[in-house]
Amino acid sequence: MNSATVAMARAAASLVAAAAALACLASPVAGQSCYSATAWPNPSCPVLGWSACIAMPGCLWNGTSIYWGSCSGSPACTYQTLPGVCKSLLTCSWQRAAWPADTTLCGGDGTDVENPTCKMFERNACVMAPGCNWQGTNVFGGWCAGGAQCTFQASPVTCALTPGCAWTPATATVPVPPPPTEQICRGDGTAFQNPTCPLLSKTACTFTPGCNWKGQSVYSGWCVGGPQCTYLPTSYTCAVTPGCAWTPSSPAP
Repeated sequence: MNSATVAMARAAASLVAAAAALACLASPVAGQSCYSATAWPNPSCPVLGWSACIAMPGCLWNGTSIYWGSCSGSPACTYQTLPGVCKSLLTCSWQRAAWPADTTLCGGDGTDVENPTCKMFERNACVMAPGCNWQGTNVFGGWCAGGAQCTFQASPVTCALTPGCAWTPATATVPVPPPPTEQICRGDGTAFQNPTCPLLSKTACTFTPGCNWKGQSVYSGWCVGGPQCTYLPTSYTCAVTPGCAWTPSSPAP
């Protein structure tokens, strides 16, 4: 059995585990509108509430998603969140969707490849997330734009060294907000970990790639190895990305 087959088998096992964990949540309320419109459906969609649904790859809430669409095709497509990456895969096609109604003052860089999670964050998480800003402010003093390779660059130096990227200065640099008294949500512990993890609630934590709540995640693990790995949500996408390795965990309860 080759490595690609093993990786896909592990990814399928992770999805089954995540679906089993999500099945233990409360039943969907009347009028539940979360669904998967991809050829290989995301099994968690039907049991998700609004906030989790619009942030879950492959899911749509009344036709809306913070990724502006979903990637359809083979199992390798469902969890892709960037149109360019989706279209580069031979078996995948991007299906555009509408943007959910704004619920926060947190925004991205305004491009098609902006950090899709920005508009899910409250202020403290927003100002700490690369590519995000709270009314033009963040702790990095700006954000990097120009393509998918730029979005998560957190400093003007790395932005300038990345081909095709340009740094946009913030209107003001704000202090790093104090972490919650009880830090149960954590990243992968590396220099490239998702910096928003310590600021997230339990639900947001378990649904955010790269974060875990007491070692638990709906993705049954997280991807480590560098900035190209941190936000990959499945063991398969992690395995096929150069320099990345999957750290398995127990599924979220």
